[in-house]
Amino acid sequence: MESREMSQSNNELEKDVTLNSESVQQDQVTELSEQKPEVAAAVTEEVVNQVSETQKVSEESLTNYAAMDKKQLVEVLQNLAQQPVNEVKEDVVRVRVAFAAIRKEELAKEKEAFIAKGNEEAAFAPAADELEEQFKSLYAEIKEKRAAYNAAQDALKAENLAKKREIISKINEIAEDADNVNRQYSTVQQLQQDFKAIGEVPSENDTEVWKSYQVAVERFYDLLKMNKELRDYDF
Repeated sequence: MESREMSQSNNELEKDVTLNSESVQQDQVTELSEQKPEVAAAVTEEVVNQVSETQKVSEESLTNYAAMDKKQLVEVLQNLAQQPVNEVKEDVVRVRVAFAAIRKEELAKEKEAFIAKGNEEAAFAPAADELEEQFKSLYAEIKEKRAAYNAAQDALKAENLAKKREIISKINEIAEDADNVNRQYSTVQQLQQDFKAIGEVPSENDTEVWKSYQVAVERFYDLLKMNKELRDYDF
């Protein structure tokens, strides 16, 4: 019965490659609830939030991790740890969800057996689990790589912000020189191309930088148009 349910789940996952991240999150929770109802609570708020942030779903990310055992999940995580960290975020989260579900079920059974022997629940201490330690170590490694990647991205965005602000400043300076504005047309065009070629800036500065750029460019072209009209009038 369980095998048939897993097979049906796999077929459904193959059909849903184009699902958005919100649907994938719901599928993951449902998948765990159907196969291990008592461990659905293992999906923590942190994990759910991580899954909901994902924007794209690859075919590989639809692997039925909930059907794997702990050893298989550790092997999957070992492989993911070798991949570019920015490309495997969703898979890492889903593997973690599946592993946590299995471990929670194991601990529940272990505690139940402990109490059944006449022991006090408060005295229960879970036995060491080698696979869990391996999983935690791999997950910590991935988190460290992710933090380094995010730091590098933040530094790059800050650098891009400085470059864009410098270009805006140059365009404003050119717009101040009304007597030579016509000679600077090609320079401003190049500056515009340079501005557009620069990558992302910090999200909190994106709107402000774009508006400042638009104002500077409009200011230059307004002055250029005014000079042309004056020349036409003189002639």
